[in-house]
Amino acid sequence: MKRIATLFIRALALRCPHCGGGPLLDSWFRLKSHCPTCGLALERNEGEDYFLGGMMFNIVLAEVVYALAIVVWIIATWPTPPWTLIQYVGIPAMAAMPFLFYPLSKTIWLAFDLAFRPVEPGDLAPPNRPEARGNASTRHHGLMADDTTPQPTLPPSIQRVLAYFRSLSREDKMQALVSYAKKLEPLPPRYTAIDRTNFTIPECQTRVDIFPEYHDGKLHFYADVNVRQSPTIAAFLAILFSAVNDQPPSTTLAIPNDIVRTMMDNIGLGAREAGLNAMVERLKQYARRIAAAEPGTATA
Repeated sequence: MKRIATLFIRALALRCPHCGGGPLLDSWFRLKSHCPTCGLALERNEGEDYFLGGMMFNIVLAEVVYALAIVVWIIATWPTPPWTLIQYVGIPAMAAMPFLFYPLSKTIWLAFDLAFRPVEPGDLAPPNRPEARGNASTRHHGLMADDTTPQPTLPPSIQRVLAYFRSLSREDKMQALVSYAKKLEPLPPRYTAIDRTNFTIPECQTRVDIFPEYHDGKLHFYADVNVRQSPTIAAFLAILFSAVNDQPPSTTLAIPNDIVRTMMDNIGLGAREAGLNAMVERLKQYARRIAAAEPGTATA
């Protein structure tokens, strides 16, 4: 409930419901394509049809406010309401209400959508890309914006992951981890019978094996981990792999050293930080070996 309330409070302030950033308006009747702070696409994949729900919100909100205002006016002036004045003022006011509430209806509709469809990394454009550019330095505390601007030198796939997790509250991070634990790619059968000594991450409290593949200049990682026993590790790997899989080794080598802390901050998983960092370092080791074997394919 607290998360949903936060979404709508931000929307009522004409801020991004996801991170609290802004401004979201290019003009009173034109919304930006992306939040300038977190990079959230303000039309979530449905294109021009997305804000049909917002139009409905606009009409309902405008008519409800108009009706309440007329009722209050009549009650306040009873028993002699100025019917003629109400008629002349009420009709133009009724026509103006949808224009007055137009931007508000869009942010409220976005908040309503986010309440049922939480943000995923693919919904966020890195803030240094043109479509997400704006007043990214506008930051607030509490219900408003957090610092979600990644370093501009990072590959876009990693920027999306960092921007996503920097903009999440503790509760949202936990929900994201639960969701991503189910998305870890299954281990191909060809790896089930091989000697795993060189693929195990000994620093992890539970058994984790990571297998790299390199084809056509791109890396792809698989992992074997008990998802039911270690959902946090499975989720972390699924998110990390979504950023580096089918990318050149340079993308893996560009993973920032603080990625574990960024993703796991404030969710009480400090005991696992050493193991998670060891997994990141193992990915980089694989990428370095490829870079050494094929000069020019990656840079540290």
